[in-house]
Amino acid sequence: MLAESNEKADNLLKIGKYFFDNFQSEEGLIYTRDAIPISEKLHNYRNVIKGKLQLATFYNSINDIESSTAQLFEASDYILKAKDDSLTFEIYLKLGESFRSAGVYELSFDYLNKAKNIALKSENKTNLTKIYNRLSAYYFENPDINQSISKANSLFYAQKALYLAKDINEQGYYINSLNLLGLIYKYKFKDYASTRQNLSLGFYLANKLNQVKQLPNLCYNLGSLNMEENNWDSTFFYANLGLRIADSLHLDESKGLMSKLLSEYYEHKGDFQKAHIAYQTFATLIYDIGKKKETFRLKAILSQQNLKEKELQIESESKTRTFIIIIAILAILVLIILIISLYSRQKNISRTNKQLQENNFAIEEKNKELDRQNQLIIKQNEELSETNAAKDKLFSIISHDLKNPIGGLKEMIYVFSENIQDFTKEEKEEILHEMKMSSENVLDLLMSLLTWSRSQRGKLEFEPFLQDLKLLVVQNLSMITPLARKKSIQLIDQVQENTHCFFDANMINTVIRNLITNAIKFTPANGTITISAKLCQKNPDFIEVLISDNGVGIPQDKIENLFKVSQTYTSVGTAGEKGTGLGLLIVKDFIDKHNGKIWVESNLNKGTTFHFAIPRSSEALLGTKT
Repeated sequence: MLAESNEKADNLLKIGKYFFDNFQSEEGLIYTRDAIPISEKLHNYRNVIKGKLQLATFYNSINDIESSTAQLFEASDYILKAKDDSLTFEIYLKLGESFRSAGVYELSFDYLNKAKNIALKSENKTNLTKIYNRLSAYYFENPDINQSISKANSLFYAQKALYLAKDINEQGYYINSLNLLGLIYKYKFKDYASTRQNLSLGFYLANKLNQVKQLPNLCYNLGSLNMEENNWDSTFFYANLGLRIADSLHLDESKGLMSKLLSEYYEHKGDFQKAHIAYQTFATLIYDIGKKKETFRLKAILSQQNLKEKELQIESESKTRTFIIIIAILAILVLIILIISLYSRQKNISRTNKQLQENNFAIEEKNKELDRQNQLIIKQNEELSETNAAKDKLFSIISHDLKNPIGGLKEMIYVFSENIQDFTKEEKEEILHEMKMSSENVLDLLMSLLTWSRSQRGKLEFEPFLQDLKLLVVQNLSMITPLARKKSIQLIDQVQENTHCFFDANMINTVIRNLITNAIKFTPANGTITISAKLCQKNPDFIEVLISDNGVGIPQDKIENLFKVSQTYTSVGTAGEKGTGLGLLIVKDFIDKHNGKIWVESNLNKGTTFHFAIPRSSEALLGTKT
């Protein structure tokens, strides 16, 4: 009976997909929606996810991004139950694409990066092709990324997607990557010959291989290219063909873009009535789609802000409870140790008094034993002092570095809300920017505290595998460049491609981001920061990574305390930036987990270089340190 029910759910999903593929959406919705509750009742969570992915794909095809994303988030609730990396990858990939198409680039990168990590770990070439293709689109479109990085990364990922698609005969993504390369050469390199070559090859293959869904984009891009080169007959051919295909596939956005091309064509030909009708079609379709995307984008940003505020509140309450428990446990432990110590000492004294009556030799031996115990007590007191120092350090961060900015943020919000009508638009924007920066600083500190605490308690997952360090460095530089740009600091990437190491991506990502951010903090305006990597001279089984700056440097007598919790060294950055020293503790913990080593070389007013070594293989990870 159970097998029959599962078979019924499978068949419903297949029939629903068939109707969606043949543009019979009402029937597709009925069969897909019927399959989901049956699968959920049978605890067949893989089919639940598949059904919601089908619904998300349908809603996306009609430009209802909000409904599509809602289905994807509902599907993500079943990830842990389904335990299927391929479905998890599809959820993250589609979420990243939804946020990218709506211009919510921060969330888009987060989900695309999660999907990439799954694809790299499984070494699935099909999934790698998909994620490299979408990462190329992300770097091509994101206006907040440095232009040189956007140019290099969009081309890099598009070419990787193209080569992989050809290798595994993935026709759709091969043609899509040709289309992407055509746009990259046109807008990033101004290379119109390469643009036409890639777009024309993509158009030819799409026709030959019957990849109809790829044709509207290719028609629009070829039509636009011909219009810019005054090839008006070719412009009409591609626009008219693209419009017919887009209409048959119910692609409103493509229909709007083709109508715009036709409007330009008719205006050139002097047929202003047709030009006006075509432009009205374009304006109506694109306005409606743009309105939906903007609504979704604003809701996504607002939801993200609400989520961060909720996480901040939960983290604050959790930290408070945790530290109260820690204090209580420490007090109980100290009391127990004291009672045991007093009892043991009293017992030893009684035994010693008894032995005094028997012979002097026994007294001398017992005195020696008491001396050894005293030394042990002294050592235990020293260890307890170190523990108290670590506790005091954390309490100092909570009471000063966390309480003060939160209090300041609260006061700023109160003043702003009570006097909002008195501020000009520019003042409001400046205050909101300050509030945003303050909240981000508080969140960064909380996340550092949480990461350090979880690391100390052994709660962080450690999943190392062989991967390219270059990709991790490129990702971090793309995110950190805006911060460096504010101080006119140049970031130089000298890490070679295919620098393969054996590491946990999340931990080493934290290490690199922390060290580069610290370098920016202590480097003056117009400075430089260089990231490089090489084989360790002492042990070629490890890669040595260097992050060098020409900043203010670190006093020699402070270097030895950089990685000690009881004596962390902090100072103010060149632009007044503040820190707690927790970042370097986290960095040290993560490098230690990789059986690696971290050290510092610095000269005052000349600069600082942080070195860390990570293994090239699993054998080195488990072997001897450098």
